[in-house]
Amino acid sequence: MSWSGTVRCSWCGEDGHNKRSCPHRREYIDSAAESGAEWAKQEQRQMNHRKAVHCGWCGGKGHNARSCEHKKEVKAKLPAAETRCHKISGLLLGKQVGKGSVMKRIRGESWERYYPKHGVVLGFYANLDFGDRLPSKKFLQDIRWVDRWLYWLTLNVTIKSLNDNGERGWIPLPHLTYSGLSKGSATSVGRGDHAIQNCVLGGMPFQTGAAKVAKGVLPHQVDGFVEFLDGVIEKLEKRKGV
Repeated sequence: MSWSGTVRCSWCGEDGHNKRSCPHRREYIDSAAESGAEWAKQEQRQMNHRKAVHCGWCGGKGHNARSCEHKKEVKAKLPAAETRCHKISGLLLGKQVGKGSVMKRIRGESWERYYPKHGVVLGFYANLDFGDRLPSKKFLQDIRWVDRWLYWLTLNVTIKSLNDNGERGWIPLPHLTYSGLSKGSATSVGRGDHAIQNCVLGGMPFQTGAAKVAKGVLPHQVDGFVEFLDGVIEKLEKRKGV
């Protein structure tokens, strides 16, 4: 590879390919093999039986995961899913806890006695590792299934805080109750060993790691997932009291 980062062939000196895939080298070897050169015939057999490159992301041939166009397109679409998940979490929990709220640890194990007992909420963190299970818009037809997905999302929310020891850290979500989409549904989430001491409302500021999906996810699946999230947001905003 040259200083500019471009692949350069050590056989012919041209840019854009290496010795292994050099068309000039292949032409030279084929010509020598036709002339009866044993070394060329051996080299030709090795080249013909060389294992084909398979992509570790989409399973296609002729490229690897690093250069996979499907993977690049999926990565480009994921921020749209992140934004929508933040909004959904805010619709579910944002009216109960806001930036500046004071959290209090009300009980804990003996080995936790040196842990901070109070923390001021700075923001929220959502771990958005979706794996390969990306729901599509058709899943909105089963509200009970959507409620289970919403529960999974809230379970992955933690609080970024300024603790009473003067250090920034993370504390678990306190015990909160929110309404799902099912008629009369009420779901509890969070831990009972933390509670809200003083509540300040005004929305849920978010930070997040990059959204992740499993190998094999294709662009159209992310598109369907974003449509699903848009549908969830629409239903939550229409729900009474939101």
